[in-house]
Amino acid sequence: MILSTEDKILIKALRQKKSYWTRKLTVEFRNKTWTLSGLSYTCRNQGHRLSGEEARQRDKAYDEHKRRH
Repeated sequence: MILSTEDKILIKALRQKKSYWTRKLTVEFRNKTWTLSGLSYTCRNQGHRLSGEEARQRDKAYDEHKRRH
């Protein structure tokens, strides 16, 4: 899988702004030929780590989602 520069920018922006993970990216962009392993590799190489506040927001959203379902 080869990602274009635009794809890499999109992935980085979604991970930073919306805390998207590899599974969410593959579900949201089914028209792309992205694989989980390729996205995982790209995300690791981009070096984005969530700040403490971002991680808390992600965890809170996940907990709320679990309670609703």
